[in-house]
Order: sequence, then C-alpha cells, then structure tokens
Amino acid sequence: KDISVMVHGLKGGSPYLVRVSACVFVPTVIPPSGHLSSAAPPPSLFAEVVGEWCEFHTDRPVEAGEAKTMTYDPLAKVRGKCKDCSHCESFVITKYTYLLRLDQVLCRRCGCPCTSHAIVGSFYQEAENKEWDEQKRRNEEQRRRQQSHQCFQHQQQKPTFFQSHT
Repeated sequence: KDISVMVHGLKGGSPYLVRVSACVFVPTVIPPSGHLSSAAPPPSLFAEVVGEWCEFHTDRPVEAGEAKTMTYDPLAKVRGKCKDCSHCESFVITKYTYLLRLDQVLCRRCGCPCTSHAIVGSFYQEAENKEWDEQKRRNEEQRRRQQSHQCFQHQQQKPTFFQSHT
C-alpha cells in the first residue's frame, strides 16, 4: 500500500534529510491466572524500526506569474483557497496528464487535490471579462479621439464677420 505524508512549511527549492521511524506494538498477553484488572492492559512495544537518512528536494518556489496564471484545474475552473489546510491561499497546478482523475491533480503549494480548493471562477468567465474590459477600453479610446477631433475642428473654423452696408 502506498502511503504518503505531506510536510508543510518547508522552503521551496531546498534540500532536506528525512528518515522513517516506526514503533510496532502488540496486544498485551493475558496472564496465565486469567485475572485482568478492570482497565484494559496497554499494548506492549514489540520493535522499533528506524530507516536510513535519505536526501530529498522540495519543488521550486511558486513564482508571482504562476500564482496568477496557473490557478486553473483541468476543467478550466479557477481554484482558490484550500478547504483542507489553512496555509494555502490559492491553487497552483502541478504537472499532470489527462489520464489522471480530477482528485489526483495536486496543488504545488500544499499538495492537496484541486478538488479541495474552492471554485472561484472559470477560464471562460475570465475570458469574457477580459473581452468586455478590452471592448470598454476601445470604446472609451474611440470616444476620446472623437471628442479631440471635434475640438480640433472647432478651433480650425474661422470666425465670420458681418459687415454692415450703409
């Protein structure tokens, strides 16, 4: 069985040493008299196993550009704060293949699945908002050009003087 553990709070792009330590407990043997006290006997230590030290490296730190552009899950949903851990402010996608289920696509910040992060929007919604903002900016720019052109034409007109014939 594959068992993995997340260790939070490590500096990105750094080497660390790790080893596994395990204690194996067995149930306490019942005495031959068959009399047990009212409290259940505590388990007894059978063995303690300690592994070798192994070096590993954390992934590189999340850059500011990634924090803004890599917040989409494979279904183009913008993911925000993690619901499973308190220190992850927003989802940043790891490398993945399309063969993975959605709950197997992990966050680079906290290692939790993208399904643990709140949905705060979608790619299509952001694309529409950007298009709307761009169209609004173009309309405003066109309106300013028209106004400045009208002002320029008004300044170019020569005043007409009326002469009286007497």
